[in-house]
Amino acid sequence: MIFHVLVVDDEPAIADSVYHLLSREENLEVYCAYSAAEALRILEQTRIDLLVSDIRMPEMDGLELLDRVNRNWPQCRCIFLTAYSQFDYVYRAMANKAAGYLLKTETDAVLLQKVHDTLDAFQQERDTQDEKEKDRESGILKQRRRLFAAVCEKDGEGDLIPVLKQCGFSNLSVQLVFVLAHTAKSLTESALVQLHRCLSRQLSYYNAHHTYALNLSDEAALWICGYTDEAPLSRLYGLLENAQNAIQLAESTAVDFLLCLQPTEAVRFPQLCEEMLREMERRTKLADGMPFVYGFSPSDFPENQVTIGNIKAYIAAHVREDLSVASLSAMSHYNSDYLTRLFRQATGVTLSHFIASCRMDEIRRLMKTSRMSLNDIASCMSFSSRSYFNRFIKRETGMTPQEVMTKTREE
Repeated sequence: MIFHVLVVDDEPAIADSVYHLLSREENLEVYCAYSAAEALRILEQTRIDLLVSDIRMPEMDGLELLDRVNRNWPQCRCIFLTAYSQFDYVYRAMANKAAGYLLKTETDAVLLQKVHDTLDAFQQERDTQDEKEKDRESGILKQRRRLFAAVCEKDGEGDLIPVLKQCGFSNLSVQLVFVLAHTAKSLTESALVQLHRCLSRQLSYYNAHHTYALNLSDEAALWICGYTDEAPLSRLYGLLENAQNAIQLAESTAVDFLLCLQPTEAVRFPQLCEEMLREMERRTKLADGMPFVYGFSPSDFPENQVTIGNIKAYIAAHVREDLSVASLSAMSHYNSDYLTRLFRQATGVTLSHFIASCRMDEIRRLMKTSRMSLNDIASCMSFSSRSYFNRFIKRETGMTPQEVMTKTREE
């Protein structure tokens, strides 16, 4: 399993050092932020399993950040990395459910061990919790499956609204999220029940109003979820990735998920089911046996496949924008895990590193071929501030922007 780790420290040298250390680990996809506000933006865009954060930071400190994380992303764990060893900090960190506390003077080996121990415990806790849960809804599930099966058998549009009402959707002015589950082998009744338990638990973290729909084939089943607010896809991706791990442990079978967002009034249920099945078949062929969570929108996502060449071309065309793995995920409707794994498999480098390298190449080109000032280049490349631009250059090259400019113009 790939774990997502976010490093947060207002001292760029420390943040970059920890970022590069953790990036060398095969099972970690690492993100970096230089403030709590920047960290919250990343948390909104992608699933984060572990936060490695400083405590003393300006504007919002690490303890306040953890409080926000506990409220909005309750499954995320946190290790505090700080220069302060006072008991008050230790006590407050542990009281806020931090998974650990390390001084910045500790060695790299100690930090790596703490990260892996925390993630191992995190995985074990999720697995144990899932095994202890008991299914209480088998009769209700069977009834709902019969209702939805009847809708799918109808000719024409298929009237979904009465079925949703019978299944307990009291508020139909919701954002509907269709979750298609697919396995390489036939879904047994036991696997279906286990899937429903996993999904129910994961989706309940965000108060989803959800129901199990039906078997669409021997290998595929569908759930419908309703959100009164706009459903943040990045969070749903993360929750379904957790469900993948749980079903893998319980049933020894890999599950792919396909997410589709539709407003209630736009649903053509039988046609949508057919489109999702076709799209799932196409996506799984591209994935080379690796289970993923996919995003899909029949209205705005055409049948052209997203390839590594497409991704590279998009980066080249938008290199001056504030590109990120999250923005590429939104563009492609593929989740960040799928993109990063597929990209690393094909190229040998992570997608985030490739983006940074392309942006650095464009910065060097501007330095060499134009007489723009560093401030103008930072603005042209969509950096939010000159200080962020400086930190980016330092992290990627080990030099200051002025040193890079001088060297580039001498070459």
